[in-house]
Amino acid sequence: MTLMERLRIQPQALLLIILALLLLPWLGTTWFNSKGEPREAIVAVSILQSGNWILPVNYGGDIPFKPPFLAWLIAIFAKIFNGGNVNEYISRLPSALACVAMVWAGYRWSARLRGERFAMVMSLVTVTSVEVLRAAVVCRLDMLLTAAMLIAMYQLFRLRSRDVGQRPWRYVLVIVMMSAATLTKGPVGALLPCLVMGVYYLLQGEKFLPTLLKLTALCAASFVLPLLWYLGALAQGGDGFAELMYEENLGRLTGTMSYGSHVHPFWYNFLTLLSGMAPWTLLGLLALTVARRFSYRPFKPAGLFCACSFVLVLLFYCIPESKRSVYLLPLYPAMAYAVTCMIFSLEKSRVLKAYVWILAIVSALLPMAVLLLRGGVISAGRLRLWPAEWWMWPLLFLPLAVALLWMADRRHTVRYAVGLPLAIAVSTLAVYQPMALRPNSDRQFLPQLVDAPEVRSYDNPSDVRYFTLNFYLADRIRPISGSAALDSLPKGSVVIYTFEADSAAFPKSYTFRHLSDRASDYRRELRIAVKSK
Repeated sequence: MTLMERLRIQPQALLLIILALLLLPWLGTTWFNSKGEPREAIVAVSILQSGNWILPVNYGGDIPFKPPFLAWLIAIFAKIFNGGNVNEYISRLPSALACVAMVWAGYRWSARLRGERFAMVMSLVTVTSVEVLRAAVVCRLDMLLTAAMLIAMYQLFRLRSRDVGQRPWRYVLVIVMMSAATLTKGPVGALLPCLVMGVYYLLQGEKFLPTLLKLTALCAASFVLPLLWYLGALAQGGDGFAELMYEENLGRLTGTMSYGSHVHPFWYNFLTLLSGMAPWTLLGLLALTVARRFSYRPFKPAGLFCACSFVLVLLFYCIPESKRSVYLLPLYPAMAYAVTCMIFSLEKSRVLKAYVWILAIVSALLPMAVLLLRGGVISAGRLRLWPAEWWMWPLLFLPLAVALLWMADRRHTVRYAVGLPLAIAVSTLAVYQPMALRPNSDRQFLPQLVDAPEVRSYDNPSDVRYFTLNFYLADRIRPISGSAALDSLPKGSVVIYTFEADSAAFPKSYTFRHLSDRASDYRRELRIAVKSK
């Protein structure tokens, strides 16, 4: 069988259609409701407003904490697709496209080694894992970084095939991908892929010195474009920029940052992997009941590659005190490979059927729970559901429809094992997530702020920023301090403050309003003072 017969275009096209329908239509349905997304998106807004693509400034004087590749993509997409306006959809589009590219590259890699059916299941296991799905539809750096690193690693894996005719192009692609990763989140974007592939090459019998020289040259080449940006940003930002980059890169790795950032114990990474791999973690737990029946064989090249990437990336991110679940995104395709091996080994087992039955029951209960919450029959504490739009209702019952098909069929277990999580993922992105998270967004308060001649934030510490409101106000918020500055604002101006600010400091010309007990950015009370005279 020829390569073209083994890699027909139809399965790849089907995968791309599934990924597009899963991720792209719903990017704008959920409003920004935490500080992470608008903090990244506001950089693109400031780029388009100022024309400064090197080191734009927002909030009156803040420079970005990370390199600007994500902001560049958002700004470019905004210019091409939305007349230069940045919104939620445009802000999240780079992450969604990066996820599509990552999963598709993983399909191409695994199809050559294990066949199309294996590759399709692995791809769907990857994208339906909770952590991957969440990172694919938010405006954050991590999915873009992960996709660039993994695509580079897949190409470095192929370079051992001795395919001389294509090797130069693959080297160029590796350099481009590692350059993009470095421009997304710093040198780790090139160093980590080179570390993983270096160990893999050595375990495959490559000689140490040639491997070291080759990967060092690739890593150095991938630093050329980022270095040009660093030099340009240093010329604009001076010592302040240099200190920030040192702290965000070396300081975060060595635990010498001037402030605590996501400090967690060693076991935190393992806990987040178990939760982030849901719902497939459940299948792993069920498989323990038949673990003795598994046949253990030496690693094939694909398995060894996945094992190297899993172990080395996990160990690397166990070093710093700063730990977050999204740092471990490069591990999920390797775990999806292992889960797919497990699925096919259990294809005729009762364990896989039990797993599908559990998913089917959950799929049937989810829409019922939403209806009971909407009707006030049951309560979920402070959870409030935003009214559903008309087109959401059919998608609400999609998991139930797939569950009923399984109950009527009870064959093709592998199809339903991946089909049910896929249906749940669609309903989550299209219905459950916007209904649950829109009430947590400060966007609902815009009518009280958008017509104000000036919008200020009062007497806050330097690390407190109202990112969500500032994004929706197109970077109009500026910090202010002191009674004289408050008194100088024009009539109708709005000053945002929290319970930490002393309202007694405001002149008598101000009236006060309570906006929310739980603001998007810091989960604390949000108040405004309006100058009425």
